[in-house]
Amino acid sequence: MSRNDSNYKQREADEKFTLKDEQTSLYLHVKTDKLEVRVDKGITKDIVSDTKRCDFLLYDKAEKTTHLIELKGEKIDRAYKQLAETIRIISDLPNDKHLLEKLDILEAYIVSPHPKLPKDLESKERILSRALSKRCNKKLMDLLDLIHYVQVVPKANGVTKSGRRIIISGKYPLSL
Repeated sequence: MSRNDSNYKQREADEKFTLKDEQTSLYLHVKTDKLEVRVDKGITKDIVSDTKRCDFLLYDKAEKTTHLIELKGEKIDRAYKQLAETIRIISDLPNDKHLLEKLDILEAYIVSPHPKLPKDLESKERILSRALSKRCNKKLMDLLDLIHYVQVVPKANGVTKSGRRIIISGKYPLSL
């Protein structure tokens, strides 16, 4: 598999770009070079599974980080299983498993224009945070810090962070 494959795109330091699906757009600014990988309908499209995978990942070889990105509409409760399934599937892909190996940090971003979180959030978060932490060489005080919630709004006065919740807009993108 060549890195010229349409599922891979090199993003340069200080680049701004948008990741999209049918329902959601995520505005990004990368501080360092990263490899953008289309996961669902991309590198995992030939894998048979009852569960969809996350939409994208950003891999930073130098910083030893991977950011899993799931773009959701209103119903984010399925995102946890999708993200955990992504880890399992990519770990078995001979040409792509390096994207999840020898990392300091593997984290997940659940992106939605709606701020509503599911009711049974705690158990879903714990399962996903354990799956993410197994791939991290850096130890964290709170494993839940590996999961971030990004709300995309039409207008904002800047990036707003409150705990693991981040509010962004097209003018003020998420910086990774």
